[in-house]
Amino acid sequence: MLDFLLKVDDLAPVNLTVLAQEVDPSDTGQLFWPMFFPRVNSNSIRIRNLTPTDFRPVATHREWNADGRPIPFLTPKITELELVPLEANFTIGEREMQLLGEPSQGDRALILREIGALLPDRMEFIVSSLYRRLELTANKAWTDGLCETTDPKAGSYTTSFGIAATRILTAATAWDDGGENAYNEFSTFVGNGIRKVGRTRGAIMRQATLDEILTDAPNAIPGVASTVEPTIGQVEELIRNKHRLPSFTIQVIEDTVDVFDNAGDDYTETNTWPAQHVALIPPGGSVGVTHFVPVYRSMDLARQIPDAKLDIRGASVFPISEKNGKIIKVEAQLNVFPVPNERNVYVIDAGV
Repeated sequence: MLDFLLKVDDLAPVNLTVLAQEVDPSDTGQLFWPMFFPRVNSNSIRIRNLTPTDFRPVATHREWNADGRPIPFLTPKITELELVPLEANFTIGEREMQLLGEPSQGDRALILREIGALLPDRMEFIVSSLYRRLELTANKAWTDGLCETTDPKAGSYTTSFGIAATRILTAATAWDDGGENAYNEFSTFVGNGIRKVGRTRGAIMRQATLDEILTDAPNAIPGVASTVEPTIGQVEELIRNKHRLPSFTIQVIEDTVDVFDNAGDDYTETNTWPAQHVALIPPGGSVGVTHFVPVYRSMDLARQIPDAKLDIRGASVFPISEKNGKIIKVEAQLNVFPVPNERNVYVIDAGV
């Protein structure tokens, strides 16, 4: 049955691509990884990430006929990484195909039409799950300097990007503590961050953190009681003026996705941006890059069966026949890896 399935005109790659472009890539709205970790094409799953040292030496004077100050060369930090595939799949089993086939009295053209109507939406559905995982991975790399890999069978394991502890901080006292002023703490964080990442364009946080900042912020409107809580725009203006920034925007991310708890079907609604974390947006907007590596098994399959390799928004999708046509399994794969640039990272766990 698979051979017939691959020849259905409505399932041609170009038609699937057009359909996918009409569907929002996130079930809750925008995914932010393309903005902060833009795509770059790479040739290998082995990635060597070079981070120049933040070292600006100063020369000295010398006596006549004497030697001057020797300047050491500090070797840039080199991180060697290797990505693992990101994949999701679904199956159309024999029973489902049987139920689809019964109204058609075994007519293959009608059966394929029924199955074909199901496949585009299901393919797009699993491709979206890949990009939602990429969103979580990119945010984890940014806020914690960690890459967490989750395998439904082997479990989870975490590796570190080795980002300096002076760039990923934890507040000594939570900003919502009675003895702290969240606005002052935030303003200090921004000022210190400018010396780390440059003239920041803004900050990302959760709503609970912003609420605490607004509660403690001064009201800058003349003639208005100081007890009146300022707006987000007023707080942004206060930060811009104090730190002489050309622009500064607070971005709140409250989007959620459903993360599977284990190899089964149980899942937990999870925020894409981790609670309590505040991150500064670097001047250029990009925190790092996302390496996209070709899926070579799809290239090999495409050479053998030209219509077998389907591309949906950059993901390689494979319809595969199993158990003598009893099962149609569709796999979607990405070889991707978001890597932060240490120089663009300045984050704090504010405790709220």
